[in-house]
Amino acid sequence: YHSLPNLTNMATISEVATECKVSRALVSRLLNGDTELRIADSTRDRIHQVVNRMGGVRVNHAARALRTRRSYCVCAPVHYQTIEFGVRMPAKMFFEQLKTSLRAKGFSLNVSLFDPAEGLAPFVELLDSPTRCDGLVLLTSVVDRALAQLLRDRQFPHVSIDSAAEEFEVNTVIADAMGGLR
Repeated sequence: YHSLPNLTNMATISEVATECKVSRALVSRLLNGDTELRIADSTRDRIHQVVNRMGGVRVNHAARALRTRRSYCVCAPVHYQTIEFGVRMPAKMFFEQLKTSLRAKGFSLNVSLFDPAEGLAPFVELLDSPTRCDGLVLLTSVVDRALAQLLRDRQFPHVSIDSAAEEFEVNTVIADAMGGLR
């Protein structure tokens, strides 16, 4: 469990560009690893020095989503009656740790409640809206044969933490006190 950088102390691309007397586009292209960018070594070094001095650069999630056509959001649909998961980890702790891990990789977490009586409708909605969700974390008692088939048909990124989901051939991570993660 590691701490995240204080985002309020980080610079924007505009602040770095102003400080370096270069365009925002140049800073953006450099920091995003544009392989076509031609830039003098002295300018590259100056930009990196300013970024380091300013404590890093805040990601503009809206701009990134527009550019990449991805939401950088992982969804965790939760049965509305779920309180604890099969790994006996309180829900709050699980979601805090998942959120921290995802944020470290530049993703956000969206936890949404669903009612099993709705069938596949909530999942189809998540999968059909690429700006809403880039992947699913499926918890205990969520996966059934129909959902597993939908995920395979759509080739949608997902992982389940429910050992019972293995029978449906979905990507499953199992955690228990004796066996650890597998």
